[in-house]
Amino acid sequence: MRLGVMHLTMAFIGCIGKLFGDGGLIQILTASDVYADATVSSMLQGKQYSRGLRGIRLVHEALTQLFLSSVEMFAMNKSLPWFDDGTMQLIRNLENAFKLKSSEACIALCKEIEMVTETIERFKQKGGEMSATFRFWLNFLEAGDILLKLLRADREADFEMHLDAVYNTIPYFLMAGRINYARYTPVYLSEMRGLENNVPEMFAHMQKGGFVVRRSEKNFNSVPTDQALEQSINREAKSKGGVIGYTLRKGSLLRWLLTRHVTGEYAERFKDICSSTKPKKLHEELGESRIKQDQQHIQRINDYLEDQCQNPFDLDNEASTSLINITTGQVASKEVEMSISKIPTKGKEMLEKSRQRG
Repeated sequence: MRLGVMHLTMAFIGCIGKLFGDGGLIQILTASDVYADATVSSMLQGKQYSRGLRGIRLVHEALTQLFLSSVEMFAMNKSLPWFDDGTMQLIRNLENAFKLKSSEACIALCKEIEMVTETIERFKQKGGEMSATFRFWLNFLEAGDILLKLLRADREADFEMHLDAVYNTIPYFLMAGRINYARYTPVYLSEMRGLENNVPEMFAHMQKGGFVVRRSEKNFNSVPTDQALEQSINREAKSKGGVIGYTLRKGSLLRWLLTRHVTGEYAERFKDICSSTKPKKLHEELGESRIKQDQQHIQRINDYLEDQCQNPFDLDNEASTSLINITTGQVASKEVEMSISKIPTKGKEMLEKSRQRG
């Protein structure tokens, strides 16, 4: 059994929207003028794949910057290890290091990060003990990490990373009531893990990137199989010359279905021949215009968080001990706080109970 990872990702975005939307996520995206109200509502239901990914990624980036600023203040107050000026400059230049594929700069940064990992973990532990709001938004950052990991595993055709990321989504499916995905995702993982012993040739094929599709020579550009299907055969079927309004005769419809993948391939090749611009090697998300726009929107979110919201990672703010909406200041009831302040932990407990029953 193969799960469509694009649709799994859309379901996971819907989980994030359901679990974190009313805690301030919806207001952050709308009040910062990054997206309109109706768009955000559709995005966080998992109905808009690309916008949903981008919206959560922008908020994740802004909150990560806020989190690291709070960790830095914590480290200074407690005289704990933190990045020196040289390392901070290295971080600022990291984007250029990736563009230039400078492995030396990336390795140097990783070594420095190891020194401050303990400081970050101490900050997480103390914040989690003090504040339900801290735990809530830390859980959001962890969910955002899983979402980015799902995306990266597909783009880089990394099968082990893919399986690990899919496994980490299960607690969120359980907590958000996505019963079908919570039920069948463990089955999918079990079958994929079993390929190594049952069908070694297929397992080797998957490890070489056989679980995704690469439709162009761009870097970081592999996509899940269901997304490739939507972008090719299904799109051709629903566009001009497609099956919509084509005929009511079953014989003609059958001939169209049997030959559409061939005619679709011809159409794609003709588009490539007629295109006046050379295909770029970089993914569009790595282009200068997209990076600039993302930075502008992240800055809008940062400005909104600093000017009109409460910092969920501020350990000196005694008002944040309860679970509150950081955009409105509304305090959640104890029942709601107990229900969602430890989202992944409760989800893992539910998964373990279902394993024991099974």
